[in-house]
Amino acid sequence: AQRGQDAQRWCDLLLAEMTAGQALADDVVIACLQLRGSPAAGAPQTLRRTLGHPDDLALTRSAVRQWAAGQQLPAGPAEALLAATGEALANALEHAYHGQRPGPAELTLARLPDGRIQAEIRDHGRWRQGAHNRGDRGSGLMLMHQMADEVILDISRRGTRLVLIISADRAPGPPG
Repeated sequence: AQRGQDAQRWCDLLLAEMTAGQALADDVVIACLQLRGSPAAGAPQTLRRTLGHPDDLALTRSAVRQWAAGQQLPAGPAEALLAATGEALANALEHAYHGQRPGPAELTLARLPDGRIQAEIRDHGRWRQGAHNRGDRGSGLMLMHQMADEVILDISRRGTRLVLIISADRAPGPPG
């Protein structure tokens, strides 16, 4: 019965109603989940995929295409999303675990409240210094900057997190 954007207020009101204002003798945890965006009826709000090998890329591209269609994305933003996420995932699978036991690359796609698309790609490997400066290689990040409106790269000891924000009305950018 609650409305509005303040999930903390929902939790406070629910707790007050559940306890009728009585002091509690034990801990109570309440979690509110706020879904964002306005996908087509029946379309999944969020797409999550975990890839363990480059062979997983084809199935993931297909899942991204289906998700974009369910979100009713025009061709330009859908192509930009497919190109940018494909490049990011291929880089994560090829480079993140260099010299280590291979690990996963994780993709999460979500529609933001303003209609833009957020793609988050994570790995748990180590960034290789100079990996992007090898002659004919290393244009992936440049491609992602051309395809997305925003690119956020966070490199830490725990791995790499890349966030791509793509407008739903974006015209397709040049592939490189």
